[in-house]
Amino acid sequence: MGITSVGAGSIIMVSLLLLYPGMKAVDMVSTDLTQAVPLVISAAASHVITSGVQWSIFVPLLVGSTAGTFLGSRIAYEVSEGLIRRALTVILIVSGSAMLGVPPVTAVIIGLAAPVVGVPLLKLSLNGKRRQLAHEPEV
Repeated sequence: MGITSVGAGSIIMVSLLLLYPGMKAVDMVSTDLTQAVPLVISAAASHVITSGVQWSIFVPLLVGSTAGTFLGSRIAYEVSEGLIRRALTVILIVSGSAMLGVPPVTAVIIGLAAPVVGVPLLKLSLNGKRRQLAHEPEV
């Protein structure tokens, strides 16, 4: 897939996280989907015309994806922002690791360990910067 297609959702999500750090996670997901849906529809139509479809795979995938999207959109506003961001972090780390050829089990372990290890390290780093700023004389 191309740089703005479904497989690149992780790239777009990271870009949104970096460019708009104050953006709500729910808004990041909807922004990513809004640009991806028309692109995916046109890519799917082209693929169906040129290659056909394996209906035995397509139908269960469509049913599962539709149910997951419906449930996800319903609970997205009920779950805390922090939990959604941590879940996105895990998903991005696992998919990025898989893209780099890391074995699936290892990628999942890395993805699950990242928030557990990363959050305390980030807090330590931020606390150190706050202390440093508090001790600097004003100019």
